[in-house]
Amino acid sequence: MTDNLIDRLTADLKPIAPQAMHALFLRHAGVGIAVAAAITFLLLGPRHDLALATTTLAFWCKLGYAVSLIAILVPALLALSRPLQTQLPWPAITLPILGLAGIAALQWSITTPDQREVLAWGTTALVCPWLIVLISLPLLASLLATMRKLAPANPSLAGLAAGLTSGATAVFIYSFHCPEPGVLFIVLWYTLGVLGAGLLGMIGGRLWLRW
Repeated sequence: MTDNLIDRLTADLKPIAPQAMHALFLRHAGVGIAVAAAITFLLLGPRHDLALATTTLAFWCKLGYAVSLIAILVPALLALSRPLQTQLPWPAITLPILGLAGIAALQWSITTPDQREVLAWGTTALVCPWLIVLISLPLLASLLATMRKLAPANPSLAGLAAGLTSGATAVFIYSFHCPEPGVLFIVLWYTLGVLGAGLLGMIGGRLWLRW
């Protein structure tokens, strides 16, 4: 009887492609990234001196910081979407922050004292983290919707990974608008924005990813 029951339960099962989960994430993430980019470029716009900005240290530090975090967080996000993974690679996540902090210290040391305040605060410190969180929301919603179809073992941690990934992606997009020249500004305020997105993701995961 047991064998007959198993046969009946599995009769209509269809094989799933090995990369089905990756394809699912890619489809949903593509939509979220497109919406985030539209928000940035239609509402905020790219910086007017973008061509000149590409010759500066700060611009490439912004992009490098974002790409490094994304490269570390995406594999963790995929792993945490499965029922066995329950850890984030915190030592690896801190490496881009520490590397950027070292560059910031060097820039600080060669800058005259009267210009150092600009490196830390710029002119947008009070809005920058909020804008990064705002830009991260479409991708965060897409990632949480995808993970809801899967089976994360730790919903809060999985949501945190989704939030941090969304925040890092938002940093990449926002870099094309942000005019700030200070690497210390990136360390402080970009990181705060990423952490804010991570916090929202953790709350969202706790609420929506339970199974």
